[in-house]
Amino acid sequence: MNHRFVVLEHTPGRLFKRQLQPHFDWMFESDGGLLTWATAPIDFFEKQLVVVARPLPVHRLRYLDFEGDIGEDRGEVRQRIAGDYALLRRDEQHFAVEIQWPREGEPRHHRQVRFDCDSGKWRLSLC
Repeated sequence: MNHRFVVLEHTPGRLFKRQLQPHFDWMFESDGGLLTWATAPIDFFEKQLVVVARPLPVHRLRYLDFEGDIGEDRGEVRQRIAGDYALLRRDEQHFAVEIQWPREGEPRHHRQVRFDCDSGKWRLSLC
């Protein structure tokens, strides 16, 4: 595991054009940027689930460590989980990784995360 990832809870500001509701931004370090997908917020990262995902433009690496006001009335972000990942598969319609992240006083958690595109519609699966 040598790449970093972060899941940010994004509460959009008034001028945020993509989405007005709070959502999660799933960001994965790759080729000098962050591959990013947006999903509805989820309660537990330990449960298996499938949710709709929307690919976003590549984001800057600074978001791996950033929390707070984004600026220009685009809202604010708060880190939900962060850690490392190992790439399992990456092509035009699939991005699969094994993530691990620390939990205070517990061993590191591991999960497989898959983003899959079928007929132009993306989904996130936590396995």
